[in-house]
Amino acid sequence: MEADMSIISTGQFRPNHAANPAIGTPGQLEYVEEDRVELIVDYSEENKGLKKTIRELKKKLLMTSSNLRISEHVRDASRKAEYSPKSIDFVRETKIKLPHSAKANSVASRNSYSFVIEGQAAAPYKACSFRVATTPRKMLLPAASVLSLLSSFYVVKACSDGHAHTHQPSRRSSLATVPPVPKAPLEWGDINIIHTTDTHGWLLGHQHSSWPEPNYNGTLGDFASFVEGMRKLAKKKGKDLLLVDSGDIHDGTGLTDADPNSVDGHHVLKFFQDLQYNVMTVGNHEMYKRDIAIDMNVHFAKPLAPNRHFVTSNAYINGTGSNNASMPVGELYAKFTTDNGRKVTALGILFTKFQTDSGLYHQDISTMISEKWFQDAIADKPDLFLLAGHMPLANYPGGQEEDEWDKVVAAIHRVHDSTPIAILGGHSHIRDCRRPNEYSMALQSGRYMETVGWMSIKLGSVEGKYRPGFTRRYLDPNRVTYEYHTSTNPDTFVTAQGKKFDQDLNALATQFDLGQKYGRAPKDYTLTQANATSEGSVYHLYVNEAMPAVLKTNRSNPTINFINGGSLRFDVYSGDFTKNDQIVAMNYADPFQAVYDVPFRYAAKVVPYLNEHPKPTSTSSKRDTERVDEVFGRWLEAQSESSVADEDDAEDHVLGYVTEDKCGPKGSGDDVVHTPVKYFATPPFVGSTPSITDDDTKVDIVFLNVSRPHVIRALNAIQTSKKYSDGDVHDHTQTLSNEVLGLYATKKWN
Repeated sequence: MEADMSIISTGQFRPNHAANPAIGTPGQLEYVEEDRVELIVDYSEENKGLKKTIRELKKKLLMTSSNLRISEHVRDASRKAEYSPKSIDFVRETKIKLPHSAKANSVASRNSYSFVIEGQAAAPYKACSFRVATTPRKMLLPAASVLSLLSSFYVVKACSDGHAHTHQPSRRSSLATVPPVPKAPLEWGDINIIHTTDTHGWLLGHQHSSWPEPNYNGTLGDFASFVEGMRKLAKKKGKDLLLVDSGDIHDGTGLTDADPNSVDGHHVLKFFQDLQYNVMTVGNHEMYKRDIAIDMNVHFAKPLAPNRHFVTSNAYINGTGSNNASMPVGELYAKFTTDNGRKVTALGILFTKFQTDSGLYHQDISTMISEKWFQDAIADKPDLFLLAGHMPLANYPGGQEEDEWDKVVAAIHRVHDSTPIAILGGHSHIRDCRRPNEYSMALQSGRYMETVGWMSIKLGSVEGKYRPGFTRRYLDPNRVTYEYHTSTNPDTFVTAQGKKFDQDLNALATQFDLGQKYGRAPKDYTLTQANATSEGSVYHLYVNEAMPAVLKTNRSNPTINFINGGSLRFDVYSGDFTKNDQIVAMNYADPFQAVYDVPFRYAAKVVPYLNEHPKPTSTSSKRDTERVDEVFGRWLEAQSESSVADEDDAEDHVLGYVTEDKCGPKGSGDDVVHTPVKYFATPPFVGSTPSITDDDTKVDIVFLNVSRPHVIRALNAIQTSKKYSDGDVHDHTQTLSNEVLGLYATKKWN
């Protein structure tokens, strides 16, 4: 058997407002085909173990660049005579297409292939040439050394400065790796639901090219085009399609957090209005500040159209109704009729294990279902009860969320025992599904626009008994996914609304200066794909490199720096590090404090003690990040640790989520087959590791102000020579926690 392996540095890219070089139109998907290097390998019986060797080769090649896509397929045996058996040849195919007036001149030879970009659009490249070079080499596999082949493969960018040297690719301008095609069409029912939750401002997509980020590079404009395409398909099929969001629009990126002159998230609400969600509800991030809840009320409380509702059944604003009474943030419930005449009753439910703003409150579920309005709402039988809730589907650490959902389901089914119930949950950031009973399904659709959920409901009888049929799917939000499921192509997919969304969102990003470049990160620093104490961790970067470089004072003592696990919210990827990247990575503006002149023998034991004796931080009930991180971390860990039945198959899939839920076999709900991402748990506290050998050395312990009581607790437990108190804690610097990475990048990454 003969096979080939293609390495393609190619595909699609979407320039944004920060793109440099500025090739293409910001916000629009550009198509560029670059170099193609084809490996021809004999898969004969004589080459036992060849498959494993090729798999290792693919891994090594992927390490040379983040812009490689590798595929493998069987070649017709009749072509075997064209190539030397048991050998590798390199076949070069030149296909260079650049937008605007740029053009490429190519030169091919036996030993190398190069091209030079010319023209007005290529001016930012400064007449640089790019060369992919290979040394022709016949090799026996697997006996030949894979590394000797890898040593012959490299990429050189030769610039007008007269030097030939390697450069890190610009993430903002390089070609994004193309995501995989979905495994199968969606299954349609009589009523179908597209679901989003916990978007947290990720409306311009994930813009970096390190996997698994390309899975989620679709923008809200792409999503708008997808929704419009699916609505057209639903109409053509004679099916109903509903669009539902389960809250937490706010807090997470510069689009929601960077405007100092408006209520947080104010400018993004219009996009959710224009998407015409059938049902929306609030999340805890809409209930931390009264002005945000009021802003949501003003925009969404009144029905935007007969079938467009903002429903908050147990979330209230104090003192804004008649006679200074409390009023719901949105509607208590909604009833509407679908395009095909089916009746829907919708409720919006918020979990209650968090601290709201003093001007807001949430009602517990047991009290809510005993209210007269609730009994009136469920009295009439619809075709579907739709429960949009910002509440996890499974019991949460310290909570009973699964039980709370079941209370609502039971209350409804006591009145209408076989009416279908669709539950759309959120908050814990995972993909999840369960079946409370045979007449209901509960779906949760991830976080950060990394998942678009799909639920279909068939209404009808099975063997003479009324029993609805449910299916679910977790979609990766990107153009490949969207075009596949709408049966469109790059020329027909984008709608006028989708294009306008991206233009307006990019304009908003420009207004907030989110593309301001602080520097270029030399590599990826991740939250959970590396041990927190290793150099590939963003925590290690923050406490060992950034804090010492940025938090300068007039003190001469060495420092031990630490922060709370969960303080950092997202990865830092190689390439341009911008204002938006800084907000995404650390969006808490906490001041730094310190305890000075602590003997190293005691100071070195503080972080280990706290990790052995953890207690929730003072902001735990307010932000609720610890419980979200715990659930999300356990979910990732289960994927990372799970055994892969076919290791060979796993190597052919890109990194991404591999979902195990209660609605089907593992991975069956994922729209694309992935290989799980490696996971390393983050300890409660992460500290720096200074090079100090003398135990008597006086050091300063530097930490976030929320950790003050824990530091005092630890020091008093570790030693008895001094009783530490609040009086020993000092304000260390005026720099806030959300400024550190930007200042560090400016100082070190330029």
